[in-house]
Amino acid sequence: MALNIVVIDDDVEIRTLTRMLLEKKGHRVELFPSLGEASLHLASEKVELVILDLNLGRRDGLEVLQYLHRIKLTAPVLIISSCDVRTANSVITVGQASDLNMIGFLPKPLKLTDLTTLVAQLDRVSNPVSNDSLNSALENDHFFLMYQPKIDLSSATPVSVEALLRWKDPDLGIIPPDKFIRFAEMNGHIAPITWRVMEMAMSQLARWQSAGIRVTMAINMSAVLFSRTDVCDITSRLLAEHQLDPSLLTLELTETAEVGNLMLGLETMTRLRIMGVDLSLDDFGTGHASFTQLYQIPFSELKVDRMFVGKMHQDPNAYAIVRNIISLGQSLGMRVVAEGIETEQHQQMLLEMGCNLGQGYFIGKPMTAEDFETWFAKRCSPHEVVPFRPEKRLG
Repeated sequence: MALNIVVIDDDVEIRTLTRMLLEKKGHRVELFPSLGEASLHLASEKVELVILDLNLGRRDGLEVLQYLHRIKLTAPVLIISSCDVRTANSVITVGQASDLNMIGFLPKPLKLTDLTTLVAQLDRVSNPVSNDSLNSALENDHFFLMYQPKIDLSSATPVSVEALLRWKDPDLGIIPPDKFIRFAEMNGHIAPITWRVMEMAMSQLARWQSAGIRVTMAINMSAVLFSRTDVCDITSRLLAEHQLDPSLLTLELTETAEVGNLMLGLETMTRLRIMGVDLSLDDFGTGHASFTQLYQIPFSELKVDRMFVGKMHQDPNAYAIVRNIISLGQSLGMRVVAEGIETEQHQQMLLEMGCNLGQGYFIGKPMTAEDFETWFAKRCSPHEVVPFRPEKRLG
């Protein structure tokens, strides 16, 4: 699979060499001598790999990494530099701390063998997922969770977290879910991965509950699992093992999945709701859900997609869509969560529309459990936070 690659290096020979080799392998390559010239392309185009020189005249590589973090780049980043390995490793650590997918370092001057190694690595980045790699990730505990907080917009208090799956490959670094979830769904891996996520998330939630951190937990679940007959039993067993009330758990279904297929799992979803587990329809407005399905499937929560939230301050149509999704969800007895809150203006607009909950980088980026505990302590008053819960809806 060809990648869209951006090379940022002020050395014309390096740019020429990398382009020759990468294009020979079928990749699409854009070359830039500076961040200023690359910034518009990085912000507006789909980039699948960034090859970055650490020394760019007046700007050093750390400044470029800060910019890539601000634009929320998800593409892998490969460092090339004449610096020593220890310095390069420090830069990689800084990038990883900013949620960048740092995949490695090549020293200058680049050698043909180094570039050949790079191309081989790119082939793995293009298609990093296989049955063997997923089995290895499960067996060796390469999956881990980050947690993004949600707040009650009316009180600004934390009420929930969303558990976000990450895969840390020993060679490729962090692999985002969109690179492997579809493969896992199609090749029978999604169930064991989901049970592992539920085990990790519930174990963490139980520790938080014992420590007085009163939040609920949202876990993403693939639509394909609802045709299975063991979902309710496994969920019930895990809740019991961790001594958690079912009302503390929300299972999020992405609307970009074939929600129509969820009708086949209507019995399973209804049983989960009777158990007390909440169901959330994620990314509403961008996928396949019809009003009939929204009416028949017993969702208790609706999530407004970040695409609309991010544009509503400057686009009247996006504003109208957000306002009407909030009204629709609440009219059906659901709580409404807005994703992608990036600014104070976004949060204030949603509050004025009556939206119940919000999440986004302005509130808190995905973080480790330890970082969430620190964030929670700063945001909360000493008294217990009671999670927002609308009136129950069973369909």
